[in-house]
Amino acid sequence: MHKYLLLIAMFICVQLSHSQEICGNRYLNDIFDKVKFSGDYLYGENINAEGQLQQLKFDVYEPVGDTSKHRAVFIFIHGGAYWSGNENIAESSLLGYNLARKGYVVICPNYRKEPSIVSLLSGENMVKAVARGNQDAKAIVRYLDKDILEGGNTFGLDREKVFIGGASAGAISSLHLAYLDAADSLQPNWKEWMDEVGGLEGNSGTPGYSYRVAGIVNINGALGDADFMNNGAKIPFVSVHNIWDPQIPFERGHPYDLPMLPVIEGSKLLHEKAVERGIYNPFYIIPTHDHTSYEDGGEAVQPYFDSTIYYLVHFFRNVMGCEDDFANFQQPNAGKLMLFPNPAVDEVVLASGDRSMDEVYDISICNNAGQTVFSDEKIILPYRLDIRFLPKGNFHIFLEKNGKIQASEQLRKE
Repeated sequence: MHKYLLLIAMFICVQLSHSQEICGNRYLNDIFDKVKFSGDYLYGENINAEGQLQQLKFDVYEPVGDTSKHRAVFIFIHGGAYWSGNENIAESSLLGYNLARKGYVVICPNYRKEPSIVSLLSGENMVKAVARGNQDAKAIVRYLDKDILEGGNTFGLDREKVFIGGASAGAISSLHLAYLDAADSLQPNWKEWMDEVGGLEGNSGTPGYSYRVAGIVNINGALGDADFMNNGAKIPFVSVHNIWDPQIPFERGHPYDLPMLPVIEGSKLLHEKAVERGIYNPFYIIPTHDHTSYEDGGEAVQPYFDSTIYYLVHFFRNVMGCEDDFANFQQPNAGKLMLFPNPAVDEVVLASGDRSMDEVYDISICNNAGQTVFSDEKIILPYRLDIRFLPKGNFHIFLEKNGKIQASEQLRKE
């Protein structure tokens, strides 16, 4: 019996060491000094909102000096409310250069958009814009699928490590790629509008190949209906969303709060549906009145940029099976106490995504030995807490009212 247990333990150790040998610091830290940029690759073409045939192109960011031929790829689709932006805007290059230094290949495609913001002041045009974005997102994945299988694998990609996602409109397109299918019960006019522009699959390029992905990145995105996630797919996704996002609702509402646009369901409701369906969905909440706070005009905004990158790379590594410490990180539970950033170094913001919670609490922080290391009375949420006095490690934050604990969360100090 002891010999049997020893063999099991040895097997587990071998598997863990193998995982670390494969991944190491790759996909986590900056292990490459230089990044190669190349662009103007054609992945398809299709009729746009103005009735013209539009070429669909993408840019590539990859590490210089990388010898691996089976690399993880992140397809990042830019935001812009389906009327602005392109594949090489600064928002895309910011993530492209940052993640490529960690060993990822980052692909940034363009997609068909409306001619102006005025065009989108229509529910029909908005649904059609999302449909086109969804079709184009599928086309870029199908293009890579064919290239990996039959085209010589131009960019040295691993087919099992293909991720797609984006910010705002890019996140919306990516989520619908994963979760909108023919079995979903669409409103009759939505289905009619989508069919007018090519339906679920579209014809943007490379038909007959797979648009299967390993995971989705959702930064301030939404689905037309969280029940789309009942389609049987259990594709993991990571969500980052501002509680008081003025453009894409954190919960449920109209984009930009414009009543002529369709009601959509944001990251909080998607997280709740993911929990219900057993879908892996780490959910990180930014307690500000803002939208896609990690960047501004292609410039990194701190601490949100570093924290967003932290959440993304740990999600990628965990899905790929090469994470060593992600299990120690407690993801927030929507509707309870939220910490941002977490892990944190100097400062952490405490907030709640549950509007039914009070704003005033007593706070205490305990270490793993159960000793109180900090306390204060009558704090008001959101609350900025200076944690430079804490040593590195894990702590527990408690909010109390009338001597009873109302909410708690684990904080990791680095």
